[in-house]
Amino acid sequence: MHAFTIYNLIKTLDQEKHMSEGEMLRGCQANEEHAQKFLFEKYSGIMTGVCMRYADSYEEAQDIVQDGFIKFFKKIGMFSGKGSLEGWLRRIMVNTALDHLRSVKNERFKVDID
Repeated sequence: MHAFTIYNLIKTLDQEKHMSEGEMLRGCQANEEHAQKFLFEKYSGIMTGVCMRYADSYEEAQDIVQDGFIKFFKKIGMFSGKGSLEGWLRRIMVNTALDHLRSVKNERFKVDID
C-alpha cells in the first residue's frame, strides 16, 4: 500500500470519529457507506434499548433494529430537518417494533385447518 493511500485512509477514519450530525445526515442522504456506518454505530445501542421494550429477547430486538435501520436509510431523504435526527430514528424504530408485534401476533394465532 502506498503512503498516500494509507494517509487518506487514516484521514478518513479520523474524520469519521468527528463527524457532525449534519455531515452524517448529508453523507447518509448521499448513500455514503462510512456515514451510514458512523450513524449505525452511534445509535444502534440506544435503538436496541428502545426495541427491547417491545421484544421478547435480545435477538428479536436486534432483528427489529436491523429492519428499522433499513427503513431509516431508505427514507432518509424524507427527513425534513425539523426536530432531531435521533427522534426521527427513534420513531421509525418504535413503528418498526409495533409492525413486528402485529405480525408476530398474527402468526401466533393462525390456525391451520386441514
